[in-house]
Amino acid sequence: MLTLQYIGLKSKYEVEFENVSKHIIQVIGNVPEKTKGFILSRQGHNDKWDYSKFTTVYRSETGYIQFSDDGTIYVAPVQPEVIEPTAEELEEQERQKNITDLTNQIQSKKEKLASSDYIIIKLYEMNITGTTNTEYDIDQLHAERQALRDEINALTEQLNLMIE
Repeated sequence: MLTLQYIGLKSKYEVEFENVSKHIIQVIGNVPEKTKGFILSRQGHNDKWDYSKFTTVYRSETGYIQFSDDGTIYVAPVQPEVIEPTAEELEEQERQKNITDLTNQIQSKKEKLASSDYIIIKLYEMNITGTTNTEYDIDQLHAERQALRDEINALTEQLNLMIE
């Protein structure tokens, strides 16, 4: 524990001390804020370490004071202002998300439909050449493809209503 005494004053204060940087020191304890500089001594000793040049309060918080010897003071960093979205902005974000979701669903179903195009082409060639189809159930294939087309059309209608 150390004793702090401001230059030109008689009161002494028990403190702890830290060097923060080359030009900033910190005094920890219940000490009034003065800009006179000070001396420090170990308790029971007359060390009189000279801190008379530390006359600028760099930063003061509950329980400690930081002093500078070069006139600098602490400037708190600017905290960015958090701007909460308005109800309209949230609604628009949700609308855009829904548009994206519908667009992705439509694209996925179109890709699935296109993945069976080669079968239709193959069946058409078989029909033209008079070859018999034994590989594919044309009725099932047509039903699956028509179901995909119906889903694509329904999703496209939803999308168009949302965009308008």
